[in-house]
Amino acid sequence: MESALRKTAPINLEIIETLRFNPEEGFLRLPAHIDRLEKTCSELLYPFDRGAILMALGEAVDSEQSRVRLTINIDGKIDVKIGRINNIERWNIGISDKVLSSIDPWLRVKTTNRIVYDTERANLKDLDELLFLNENEEVCEGTITNVFVLVNGSYLTPPLSSGCLPGVLRQEMLLNGKTKEQVLFLDDLISADKIFVPSGLDPLIDHITSLGLQF
Repeated sequence: MESALRKTAPINLEIIETLRFNPEEGFLRLPAHIDRLEKTCSELLYPFDRGAILMALGEAVDSEQSRVRLTINIDGKIDVKIGRINNIERWNIGISDKVLSSIDPWLRVKTTNRIVYDTERANLKDLDELLFLNENEEVCEGTITNVFVLVNGSYLTPPLSSGCLPGVLRQEMLLNGKTKEQVLFLDDLISADKIFVPSGLDPLIDHITSLGLQF
């Protein structure tokens, strides 16, 4: 039976996972990445072969720290590309004028169906990241990051219902009790003690922070 996502999938759609590899420690959060990949494959009715995926990842890396981008197409073909990790300790972030729909199911899966994200990222200019709001003016996520705010010693992150990807670092922090979900608005970003915009490539949430919002 064809899934709802599969029915609306663009031609040549690929599923994506992007991982951090360190030769001393291996792949960061590998089980979480593979579990998310399996779930997305299931939702889109794509073939999933855990052994083949792990073998492809292992064969692609060497003795260098790297950013690893793995994709799977509709036929189950696995492709792995290696790139550099750009470590930015403090980010200049802005708010995109593109509005996301909180009910868009494609926001919950990591695929190549991300034209809005890629377009905005290609036009960052003097910024490092742009954050999106939804139709209710709730904070969603960045072009490549989840969003966290520190308020009175507590970390808060938007719920998936606002419209964001279930990031692996986000999930890790929810499971270990280091953050909790809360609907956030622009005023919450402005008044927060700190804003964090990490991705699954970052070892810890405080690895990168925002330098300031620009409008």
